[in-house]
Amino acid sequence: REKRDRAWDQGQAVVLSGQIDAAQRMAGKVYEHPLAGALLAQGQAELSGWWTDQETGVRLRFRPDFVPATRGRPLVVDYKTSTSANPKAFAKRAAEYGYHQQADWYLEGLAATTGIVDAAFVLVVQSKTPPYAVAVCQFEQEDLARGASQNRRAIRLYAQCRESGRWPGYEGINVLSLPGWARRDIDEETQLEGLNG
Repeated sequence: REKRDRAWDQGQAVVLSGQIDAAQRMAGKVYEHPLAGALLAQGQAELSGWWTDQETGVRLRFRPDFVPATRGRPLVVDYKTSTSANPKAFAKRAAEYGYHQQADWYLEGLAATTGIVDAAFVLVVQSKTPPYAVAVCQFEQEDLARGASQNRRAIRLYAQCRESGRWPGYEGINVLSLPGWARRDIDEETQLEGLNG
């Protein structure tokens, strides 16, 4: 504990031996996966690029996790950890975190900075818990198009806000509604108490 506290005081990151062991096991599972291992075998990690949006003049940047050295179609690979690598379960996380927008952003960035316009985007998804399952996932084209629309809207909004100096917020009093699952849980709980009381 003293070593940890000294390291923190010196601005150093503290990684516990159990965390290092888990990270090494996870990495091993990724490279054992036939497709994920092949995708990450050779290429460039954390390639950075900058470009200017032609419509708004906004300066943009991207930094994908990995661009494999492939002979076929160019690829952009992003690595994600999740509570589950099950593609159906991960699809919900992808929607919540806007990974379809990230996919479009990286593909647009690659096109703008290198001229490569036919690249594909894939996610290497890994469960955070043993046995550290791995899945390689790709978005449907229509979902990439949705991400592109959301990104275009966000760039325009940013440009407008920067120009006007006015940034959107949450005005007035906002009424909150509990999510459906919370309402059901509360209703079940209070009904059971009524039956037992």
